[in-house]
Amino acid sequence: MNIETAKYIDARNHLLESPCVSYWLKKALRALDGRDPVDALKDIEALWHVANNRVSELEPTNADVQAGEARLGA
Repeated sequence: MNIETAKYIDARNHLLESPCVSYWLKKALRALDGRDPVDALKDIEALWHVANNRVSELEPTNADVQAGEARLGA
């Protein structure tokens, strides 16, 4: 086992053993072992972009904040 593999295994096991990690992430971590690492990374990057866009759309813009403050008389 090389140092890079040890880092992966240690990090994976730490996350799988943590009660703070979601069931969804633990399931994804277990599935990761059976995947080609490069393909998995590409999928993870695509998922990150979609999730990031979702969060960006949920975040209020400055105009939204100013309109809310105006309604509250701030």
